[in-house]
Amino acid sequence: MSEINKLANYIMAEIDGEPSQSEGAGTCAIRIIKQLRTKLAEANERIKTACKQIADNHVEYQADLTAKNKELESLNIMVSNQSEMDKLMLAKDKRREELEGALEKAGSMLRHIDCPQCDGSGGFYDNNGNACQCQWCFEKSVIEQALNPKDNQCQ
Repeated sequence: MSEINKLANYIMAEIDGEPSQSEGAGTCAIRIIKQLRTKLAEANERIKTACKQIADNHVEYQADLTAKNKELESLNIMVSNQSEMDKLMLAKDKRREELEGALEKAGSMLRHIDCPQCDGSGGFYDNNGNACQCQWCFEKSVIEQALNPKDNQCQ
């Protein structure tokens, strides 16, 4: 059997719808090969287009992911900073409470201390009989006013 006959038999047995034209086995084979090459070139072109789209999408995705990571990093820093601020605020509140307690204790102690220079009236007479303001009582009253600002507001 000749090679052309083998080709013709193969085309008729293996390729659906062929021979579709009135032509020889060689011409039919050439036409089929050309059609397949065209389909292959079109498929390759679609693959290239799809690959380019995938690459472009990947670049956009990477850029978006980088931006999101930076945003997340900023949020993590903000959360960390907020956490630190919360700790500082708690420490500040605790310290304020400690100081308020110490001031209250100091005020309480101050109210129970008697003046060593006068009878507590805020004035005394010196050795020459001159009326004098007691410095100790004056400073005590200034401190008491500072410790109790609510008691000394104008009404």
